[in-house]
Amino acid sequence: MSTKLFIQKRLKRHIDVRHEKIKPHECDKCHKSFGYKNNLKRHISAVHDKLKPYKCVLCPKSFGDRSTFQRHIKTVHKNLKPCECEICHKTFGRKHHLELHTNQVHKKLKPHECGVCQKTFGQKKNLVKHVDVVHKKLKPYECETCHKTFTCKWKLEMHDNAVHKKLKLYECTMCPKAFGDSSTLRRHVKTLHKKLKPFECDICHKTFGRKYFVKLHINTVHKKLMSQKCKISLQIFGRKKDLETRINKVHKKITSHECDICKKTFTLKHHLEKHIIKIHEKLPDRCEVYNQLSEQKNDLDMHVDMVHENSPSLYVTSTCESPAERHERSTGIFQALRNFLTKVMNMICGRKYSD
Repeated sequence: MSTKLFIQKRLKRHIDVRHEKIKPHECDKCHKSFGYKNNLKRHISAVHDKLKPYKCVLCPKSFGDRSTFQRHIKTVHKNLKPCECEICHKTFGRKHHLELHTNQVHKKLKPHECGVCQKTFGQKKNLVKHVDVVHKKLKPYECETCHKTFTCKWKLEMHDNAVHKKLKLYECTMCPKAFGDSSTLRRHVKTLHKKLKPFECDICHKTFGRKYFVKLHINTVHKKLMSQKCKISLQIFGRKKDLETRINKVHKKITSHECDICKKTFTLKHHLEKHIIKIHEKLPDRCEVYNQLSEQKNDLDMHVDMVHENSPSLYVTSTCESPAERHERSTGIFQALRNFLTKVMNMICGRKYSD
């Protein structure tokens, strides 16, 4: 083959794959297609044969080929994203991702339509995943430890690293919390620290940090959709998560969250966190009304009941009230005590003592 013919052949293949989007090489197992035969081989090796020899030393991820591994280091850890969008100036690590962003976000191109619900997508792979997850209810990826199933492989890996391997490499710089993946960390910073809640309920205008919580709020609060029913107690819940928590805590008595210090177990993770803060870190409770510190929770409860709920007591000594209020309350207590003692003395000696 002459050099000229070889160049022409490579040029034609480049035009077919890159510009005409022709992908003649199809995977027999998942029917994903590729423009180059080598890409198909790498796909089979990494995805189906589970061969990922290139392991990242900075995070738990591993890769099937060297080029993907190097690109991961540059874009994720070194944060090198040379491809910038001219419209919104968002940057990307690959030119292909910039093109997808421009077509979907700015040009609003969504050529792939679902035949069931007519929802459209910018990428064919997103359409396939939508059909599998939403309509076919497929969750093919199962955790070998707890048998929980997931729609995507990366979600399974994220679950295994965070829940079972206890790998939480993404630390928040504003609080001590750490997370198993970067997306959860970003959502944590936006909703808790930056107080960003861009999703609003059209009915009551309450705002939420996630779109999922808006749908859940509308279904449970406004539409009164309580579809999750406990078969044991017949109690109805709006969320499947709340039903599972109820069954595990009340009926199965499952306490899967264990304190590493004292080995006490809890059903809910946030109960474990509260236990560690209160018992082991010795952080005092705080009065939500006046931020008055109290070392014991029963002291705090007594403080709130007596001072802020207007419960009468002879033993209240509070810095939360003004001198005038304290004088008025003390006068009332003294008068009540004087009336009581007067009645007691009348009963004992039979003499009539006036107030």
